[in-house]
Amino acid sequence: MAKFKVTETTHMSWTVADVDKALARFRDLWGFKVLAQIDGPADVCEVLTKVKDAPLKIGHMRTPDGHYVELIQYLGPRDKGRVRCRPCDTGAAHIALGVDDLDAAVAEAKTFGVELMNGVMELYDPGLEGVKACYLKDPDGIMIELIQWNRNGNPFHAM
Repeated sequence: MAKFKVTETTHMSWTVADVDKALARFRDLWGFKVLAQIDGPADVCEVLTKVKDAPLKIGHMRTPDGHYVELIQYLGPRDKGRVRCRPCDTGAAHIALGVDDLDAAVAEAKTFGVELMNGVMELYDPGLEGVKACYLKDPDGIMIELIQWNRNGNPFHAM
């Protein structure tokens, strides 16, 4: 048994190519509230992550239901790359967003360069009949799952 306890989830974070564009996309498409934008000094980044010569631009947001999300743009080092992964690859991550009209959300997402990864599916698991879901990928490679609940709503709220 651990000798400590987790007290909260403070945020989730993704690295993006351009923090200003990504913040605008999350604000204008998904309705997130931009809370702050700050610069992160390279020495702090190096101590925390062991990545040298990497000053940061950081954006903090809140989802419509109150979860905090952070987006980070690394301004260095010169040899930084881009992660290209599939949902099945170990370490892959996504954010799942509940929407009231999945088809409208998918159509609107496309205007922001957020593309459907494959198809929209209606689930058939017991209790989830009529729930619609899909995966999208934004220009930074962030995977986003959209879920439109059936008339019973989100079953996880009852747990």
